[in-house]
Amino acid sequence: MKKHLVLLYKNLLWGESLASLLNNNSDFNVINMLEFNELPDLDYSNTYIFLIEASCPNVELIEHVEFLKKKKQRVIVVGFILDNQFVDIIIQLGVDGFVLKSDSKDNLFLSINQAHRGEKFFSASVTEILSNHLLHTNDNSNLTCRELDVLIGIVNMHSTHQIAQELNLSEATVRTHRKNIMHKFGAKNYIGLIRYACRNGMLESPGEQFCAGCSKEQCYSKQFG
Repeated sequence: MKKHLVLLYKNLLWGESLASLLNNNSDFNVINMLEFNELPDLDYSNTYIFLIEASCPNVELIEHVEFLKKKKQRVIVVGFILDNQFVDIIIQLGVDGFVLKSDSKDNLFLSINQAHRGEKFFSASVTEILSNHLLHTNDNSNLTCRELDVLIGIVNMHSTHQIAQELNLSEATVRTHRKNIMHKFGAKNYIGLIRYACRNGMLESPGEQFCAGCSKEQCYSKQFG
């Protein structure tokens, strides 16, 4: 069954090129293509996959993601990493994927297929920003070495199955480690884990901000306005 796609573009040439690329794939059908400042008048009782072009972080883009997620739609942002705070905000809103314009078409297709299955996909560069700064020691975390390995997998957006394969563990054991980590951190979800790790020194972030509203001096930046 074809995946029905809607494109929101800022640059017409980008939109037309992407639509042509997707329509040449028998798995995809672009049913609508609109300028960025428009939102389609669709029957939102159906689920579509929205691809939104992101030229720069802005409030309008965040509002689009928020609106579409409230309508229970799948949303993939296609753009550049311009601000860690922006990535954090759209993850909190429940975005289903973030693909870089520098990525291959295979990554784009993979993100669409995973979104269709209800799974998330983020380009390696997005998760690398976090995982490359994950420290392997922290006096305040009280994590075991194995729990820290699992946390690194979570930061990289790996599924339970992937983490289990990488660490040669059963999926049940990975879920137990994840439950223990969230209990130790007092976190309820993925972004809560990242917030705790960052604010307790487990993520080195000189000049980078991972969490919206973070008050740490070394990564403080103003909210979007």
